[in-house]
Amino acid sequence: MKKFSTKDGLPTLEVYYVHEDRKGYLWFCTDHGLVRYNGYDFKIFTEKDGLTNNTILSIHEDSKGHLWLFCLNAPLTYYDGQHFQPFSPDEYNAREYIGGEIKLLNDTLVMRNVTKNKTYLARFPDTFEEDNPVAHTTDILGNHYLLEKNNVFFIYITTEKSISGQKRINHTKQGIWINSDIHYRSALKISQNRIFLHNNRNLLLTVNDSIYYQGSLDIKDKPVNILTVYKDNSDILWMATNNGLYTFDPYKAKITGHYFPNEFICSIIQDTDGNYWLATRDNGIWLMPSFPIRTIRPGKIARENKFTSLKTFNDILYAADISGQVYMIGPNYQLLPQLNKEILKYHGIFESEDFHFDTASRNFYIGKYPYIYNQNTHIISKPRYTLASMKTMLEIDSNTVLVGTGAGGFTINSDFSDKDQKNSKRNKSEK
Repeated sequence: MKKFSTKDGLPTLEVYYVHEDRKGYLWFCTDHGLVRYNGYDFKIFTEKDGLTNNTILSIHEDSKGHLWLFCLNAPLTYYDGQHFQPFSPDEYNAREYIGGEIKLLNDTLVMRNVTKNKTYLARFPDTFEEDNPVAHTTDILGNHYLLEKNNVFFIYITTEKSISGQKRINHTKQGIWINSDIHYRSALKISQNRIFLHNNRNLLLTVNDSIYYQGSLDIKDKPVNILTVYKDNSDILWMATNNGLYTFDPYKAKITGHYFPNEFICSIIQDTDGNYWLATRDNGIWLMPSFPIRTIRPGKIARENKFTSLKTFNDILYAADISGQVYMIGPNYQLLPQLNKEILKYHGIFESEDFHFDTASRNFYIGKYPYIYNQNTHIISKPRYTLASMKTMLEIDSNTVLVGTGAGGFTINSDFSDKDQKNSKRNKSEK
């Protein structure tokens, strides 16, 4: 083991964070600047070199080698290999994230402050692939935020009352606020200049950054809650609600259809043959290749036919019911042997909000308050998550699944050991 001290060139013995970049350099975050070690000697970068503050709390690297720096009480800073430059406006500085969540997912920097209920996203423009532009990304809580490719830097912000876009073009700051009175949970890109946003009750369509359509699906005194929105190949939006299925044309800016009124539809998905599958809370799984509707009801083994989530893998439809069970339906619409026959270990019925299929281990991870299940085993979530249902699951790498809840995110190994304790220790070192 080799030890470094101030005699070797470090400006201080207090190091907040250490990172090894893709070139093999070691970077040390200190309160006396950013230190780079090349294997032979140390080089110290300070405010004179472009840092926004000499106290560096943490450093993160994306796939292109860009370094993101969190400086104390200063704007988010990036290093492109030659220069340090502030990225975000002054008011969005590092103190917002102290004690919060900081992750780099798919080259998108996700900064989450649970206490203030704010999420910031940042990304370099040249990390977008020309032939595969990113329409949106998902943060650690499962909410969606738009990211477009216009050769500019983007940072998107959400609070309880708004979604906004903040972009920086050649050192010029420009901001776009969209309906600051309503909190929209997701944003879908329809075309280059057309964005669709929604929450449980409200719809909003923007064209060229201006509000073009705004409304809700409420009928008289009956509130209509949007549970899932699916965009098909024709850009038609299918909205699964507690009052049936709605279609919305984003180019005509109007609702074009309402089907199965009074039916509680939790999820909708399209298979490779173009068929639509609906998960209903009270009447099983429906197949909709065309009208009239063909209904598939697994029957008495389906736990009262209360389904909440749908996924497809390799031409197999997987459906999760309200108790946390997962069923498989084959290419010929036959019900395959049931999974997880003894999975329900907890007294009580709670919806399975989402589930994830690990292609490597061939196992399912099923979110079900207050447990996460892996086939027939389960672990209880951390105490701070037990009051929130599981929102989303995302495979980060071959061994790790990221679980998002209403109160925060944590990771688990594919062998189902909890990684959260390790992450907590790392966050303490970042502070």
